[in-house]
Amino acid sequence: MVSESSAIFSWDPVPAKFIQGKFKGYKVTVKAGEKFEHTEIVNSGETTLLLNSLNSSLINFVKVTVLNSTYESEASNEVQVNFSQT
Repeated sequence: MVSESSAIFSWDPVPAKFIQGKFKGYKVTVKAGEKFEHTEIVNSGETTLLLNSLNSSLINFVKVTVLNSTYESEASNEVQVNFSQT
């Protein structure tokens, strides 16, 4: 965690043999509570993202999907970020 509402996330790159079509990048989705959801698109060569929009009063759920020109993969396992435990 970087601050009360931001954290750096990183993930392993998807092996090229599993990507069909033109690899566009990753979609990182953050959800906290029932109403808040934020999405960031990350270029295909990047596997790290600084998220500044985390909600420090709720548990944040972060997941990553792979994007190509026509398809979005199933989501990764969700990671929970709970600032009240830090």
